Amino acid sequence: MPDATERFISAARSHLEDNAEMQVVAERELRGMMEGHAEQDAAIQIAADRLRKRGRGGRAAVAAAVVIALVSGGWQVFRAYEQREMIKASINLEYPDEFPRWLAKEDATEAQRWMLFNETEPLWESDRKNPAYFANHSRRLLKDYRRLPEDFLKTAEAIDPLNGYFLFMAAENAAKGSVESDPDPTWKKGDPVKWTIKKADAYAESLALLRKAIALPEWNTHRSEIIRGRFEALGETRDLVDRTGKAYLQIQNDGIWFNNIPYVLAARAEECGRNGDREGLRELATVWETLVPRLLDQAHPTLFYGIVTAGGLVNPIDNITESASKLGERELVEKFRRYKEALLTVTRSPRENPHVDERSETTLRHGSQQAVASSLEQFAIASMPVATKADLEPGRLAEYAMVDRGLALLCWAIFGLASVVVALFRFRGGMMARKMSGLLSGLIRPGDHARVIGGGILLPFALWMLITRFTPLGAREWSAGIHGMTIPMGQWLGTMVLMLLLPVLLVKRAVASRAGFLGLGMQRPVWGWVAAGLVVIGILSYGAVIPASEPDSEHWGGLYGMQSEFVDLNIMEADGPAQWLLLFSTGMIALGLAWLVGCGGWAIFSAHGKMLERSMVSRALVPAYVAGMFLMPAAARLYHAEECRRIAQDRWMGVSEESAPVSIYEHRLAESYLERLRTAFEGVR
Repeated sequence: MPDATERFISAARSHLEDNAEMQVVAERELRGMMEGHAEQDAAIQIAADRLRKRGRGGRAAVAAAVVIALVSGGWQVFRAYEQREMIKASINLEYPDEFPRWLAKEDATEAQRWMLFNETEPLWESDRKNPAYFANHSRRLLKDYRRLPEDFLKTAEAIDPLNGYFLFMAAENAAKGSVESDPDPTWKKGDPVKWTIKKADAYAESLALLRKAIALPEWNTHRSEIIRGRFEALGETRDLVDRTGKAYLQIQNDGIWFNNIPYVLAARAEECGRNGDREGLRELATVWETLVPRLLDQAHPTLFYGIVTAGGLVNPIDNITESASKLGERELVEKFRRYKEALLTVTRSPRENPHVDERSETTLRHGSQQAVASSLEQFAIASMPVATKADLEPGRLAEYAMVDRGLALLCWAIFGLASVVVALFRFRGGMMARKMSGLLSGLIRPGDHARVIGGGILLPFALWMLITRFTPLGAREWSAGIHGMTIPMGQWLGTMVLMLLLPVLLVKRAVASRAGFLGLGMQRPVWGWVAAGLVVIGILSYGAVIPASEPDSEHWGGLYGMQSEFVDLNIMEADGPAQWLLLFSTGMIALGLAWLVGCGGWAIFSAHGKMLERSMVSRALVPAYVAGMFLMPAAARLYHAEECRRIAQDRWMGVSEESAPVSIYEHRLAESYLERLRTAFEGVR
């Protein structure tokens, strides 16, 4: 069919009607390229028909996809930027520099917001008859500024006259700096600490206020009202960042302020022994015994409060015992020795729990980072349920989902950059190459673009989802502390390289299929397919790193703690199968990336004869990379939904109304620990 060539050239010229000179040059170039391909008349005829029917719908679809991808991805990146401090806090498990106001729910009352963000003064001024607001404001001043409000005792007596807690706060305020421990070079562990009274008036005032405090019938910290108000202001927890921020916000606002009274009690005991004051020592013992259960109740609801309070309670015991011994108070000596033994059994014997090793190991290997950092199993009683893999799974998978979301948005940015680069590549050649490549790119059919997107973008993504969700190669049964997120990040990197590399190979194949009669795409990219295979091997071998490190061995410690050398990509220092496998996996992906970068560099410095083909390939790559850019924000939303779902399922590290401000898990531990302290105390009393 000799007229096939003429029809094709005529169709090509029709797209260059605005430039007669370019029509002549294009005709000459096309005739030269088709020489020797006469046997492909059928392909040329199809190409001619394709050029005549070419429309602009494809460009409109790509433009629409770009706009949607930019809006969707840009909005998510903007939200992540707004949350950057809380994201950092979630990853590093530390308080942010400032808590954002968006943590409060929209319909939170002004009083709830004041409670939440620890704005205690306007809260107190809004209702000066509310003892909870007054106690909250006083605690903050005592904790942050070491002082109490003016007319503190007068106000407390007016609004809550039977509550000894306010007098206790006044005693703590008076006690600060009133006594000081003596440096004694002969002191050894187990000896009572020696004390010096530095401010006699403040010291006496503190003791007098403490006697009055324990004489009153009530002891109400009013902390529960404030904690409930804060919790209600936060609303329902959505994702991991939201939960971490809300937990930190509640905990930070309720810090420790009680630390001076135990020192005053110890100094008073020493003073009684020194002065031969038996009656004063007996009175002091009664004050201590009355104060203990009240302080244990005050410790609600956090384990940290319980531990610090227990330490404060034990502090004066040695001084009381020593003074009682000096004064011949044998009954008192024996009683306080039993107190010390009973309390220390709780505070210094965590390993008595036969389940503690099992608890710690399970949490370390399968818990979220928050669970690992809050590994307080040694404070649980033996009857408490042990954390199982199923208990820890939601929190752990929520962390993986959050990382996936961040990496998806990073890939969105990479795809966007790649789209811009390949779109601009057309300007590497001259006007003629640019016009011709634009013309010939019309030979690539919608079906070809679908195959490139399906095989080059969707297939690698589906492979990654299959590996991470349905096989152990995703390492998602293990705590992030085991591998420091190296494995998911490595697999994401490999998937990203694969999604950049495969479209190049598939587009080259499409060019060879549709424009082979022009001599385009004749060189098969064998090494490119080899590089793609190496990347797949790298992705899969990343998943074998954990099994290679023998996680079930009794000597295995993973990455957590002192095992950070587990992830070591320094080839001069790598040791053991896990490190070598990491090097191998990273190397495979690096080889694929090297081919891709080399291919791009080779294209930039192409000879004129190759510029047309490579410009045509670059144009055909744009829809594929835009599809990747479109896919990643959608995937990020999917991962965020998964993260929210996992957080809602987490009944171990989640914060409930009952457990606030700490997790349900820590609340259970705190209750058991405090109950053991009470039992130990009451057993002697």
